[in-house]
Amino acid sequence: MPLTRELAHFMQCIETRAEPRTDGEEAIRVLRILTAGTVTHSGSSD
Repeated sequence: MPLTRELAHFMQCIETRAEPRTDGEEAIRVLRILTAGTVTHSGSSD
């Protein structure tokens, strides 16, 4: 699963003080997309 791999990578970065592949700005963009999709899905009649 992509999010599981991303979380494992992030935890490794914390442990080793390495630079993450993505930054905070990218994380915010992803959260906005996921939130929009959740709102759209929860409002659907399916």
